[in-house]
This record gives sequence, C-alpha cells and structure tokens, in this order.
Amino acid sequence: MGYRFLRLRGFPDFQPGDFPRGLGGVAGVPLGPTGDSNSPYASYSAIAGNPLLISPQLLYNRGLIAEDFTNLPKFSTERVDFSQVIQTKIPMLQKACKNFKTSAT
Repeated sequence: MGYRFLRLRGFPDFQPGDFPRGLGGVAGVPLGPTGDSNSPYASYSAIAGNPLLISPQLLYNRGLIAEDFTNLPKFSTERVDFSQVIQTKIPMLQKACKNFKTSAT
C-alpha cells in the first residue's frame, strides 16, 4: 500500500524554483494534536492528527452535523483562544462521529 499525500486547501503548491538559492523546501506544518501547552511543536503523538483542524463546514456539507453557524461565539482574529476553540469544536466533532456511526453501513 502506497502513501497518500494530503493536499491542504489554501496552501500554495511550491515548485523547486520558488525557493531562494540554497534552500530546497519548506518545513512541514505540524499537524499533530497539541499537548497541554497548545504548542504544535509539543505534540503528544507523531502519528495522530489534530482534531481541531477538522473543518465544521466540511462536516456540515457531508451531512454529519446540522449546525447553525450563526450562533457561534465571537472568535479573535488576532490570537487563538484554544480553550474556546476546544469548547466549541469538540461537541461538533462528537455529534459528527455519532451521526457517522449511526449512518455507516
């Protein structure tokens, strides 16, 4: 079984000539779950993905949640309040998981 590479929406595709001379690429974006410090560089798993990176809009589009996104709390555009994100997204993800299990064949 070969590896499948994740293509992230909104990230540019870099070509070898896009980098300054002597640099061959870009460091990868840490995508693992964060530890208590909420630092992506202090992940407690090298394998697992961070569930906070799952798009609620994608879950809605796939019929896994029926959220009305108009009642979400106001989020800062300057800094990430991880406790607020966790309190908002984890219940959505739990609903999506329950709905997926119910509808899976």
